[in-house]
Amino acid sequence: MLKKTLRDYLKQHNQEDNLRAWFEPLLFEENAQEKHITIIVPHIFFQAWLKQHGQVHLVQALQACAPGYAINIRPAQAPVKSQPSTLPQSLPRQQPADLPGFADFISNAKNTFPLCMAQQIATGEHAAHYNPFVLCGKEGTGKTHLLQAMAQSLRQHYGSDAVLWLTATTCSTAVLPPPASLWQRYRAVLLDDLCALSVQAQEWLLLLVHKSLQGQLVLACTGKLTGAKQLLPALRTRLEAGLVVELKEPDLDIRLRFIRQWVKAHSLNIHPDHMLLLARRCRALRPLQGLLLKIAAFCSVNNREATLQDMEDIVRSSSDQRDCTHDSIIGLVAAYYDVPQGDFTSTKRTPRLVLARQVAMYLCRDVLGLSYAAIGQIFNGKDHSTVIYAIKKIKQLIDSDKVMHKSLSYLRQKCTQ
Repeated sequence: MLKKTLRDYLKQHNQEDNLRAWFEPLLFEENAQEKHITIIVPHIFFQAWLKQHGQVHLVQALQACAPGYAINIRPAQAPVKSQPSTLPQSLPRQQPADLPGFADFISNAKNTFPLCMAQQIATGEHAAHYNPFVLCGKEGTGKTHLLQAMAQSLRQHYGSDAVLWLTATTCSTAVLPPPASLWQRYRAVLLDDLCALSVQAQEWLLLLVHKSLQGQLVLACTGKLTGAKQLLPALRTRLEAGLVVELKEPDLDIRLRFIRQWVKAHSLNIHPDHMLLLARRCRALRPLQGLLLKIAAFCSVNNREATLQDMEDIVRSSSDQRDCTHDSIIGLVAAYYDVPQGDFTSTKRTPRLVLARQVAMYLCRDVLGLSYAAIGQIFNGKDHSTVIYAIKKIKQLIDSDKVMHKSLSYLRQKCTQ
């Protein structure tokens, strides 16, 4: 009853998200006879955070709702004696026997720093300097792959029994051992999908981070760590004191290399132009892998290679976006530059029409991934060298002309919405 009364009072001056972060974990013990209230916080780190952020509001609310009561704040007593001395069997190691290595991780210059740091830490020689190590990035950027590669390398350095692989599901459902006993057994702990942890698992992880000087802790976080509102503030700030790196989204070069690697590994025959189409139309690796699986299944069922039209159909059926075709691109560009759509396939060569036609060719290549020959056929049988010249000219304008750069950004966004 007291907690509900306090919450109603605090809601007048605090947002719901803030209350959920620091007020909900609190427990209240009220002694009406002695007029004394004890506030129990989950642990000493939470108590330190509360003292800086929410304690003033809490004390004011207690003085208003329960005047004359003495107030004491203390951390919960950890049930150390009830914990087994060895790790409970309900905490599985979940380490696949064959993890992918660093050699299988496709990267280029923009992800050089995260990859180099992961490789250095995975040797086991930099734990004291870069601990905890947090890999951030959007979904499909390769965080899990890099985490598994680090696990494989650390197992070679420390031995398989000294490296623990955990997932958010495991931590949120299993009986979690005291961090001190865990670090007595393991030299490295790797946790995937940090943001999916339950509140209880986050509190446990906070204690694990505090003890991590005894071993290497590696975590993967979806998105930016600073924007992970689902994490306890004390845990997030403690992780930010470690080494936090961000994996950038895979660009066209990475997606093409991924397709070539996957096609080679699965003995699938796909024309280079078709690979370019897939790489341009699918900007994340996981959906791209799903498309490749669907293409492989299509070829197996039909006992033939997939044509360009087959590829278009497969991509279209797998996308939740509005269909984008060369006709819709021409219509969009025609409206933007205020020229008749039918003139795109004519022999007219007014300066405004020529520029609009070149922009349309560029978008057919950039958005749809069509070959130069296919684009030439769309524009009334233009030679592929003419198409190459047009696309090259637009690329140069994008780099040198701010207006063209802004126009292409707008048109590309409209094409893919």
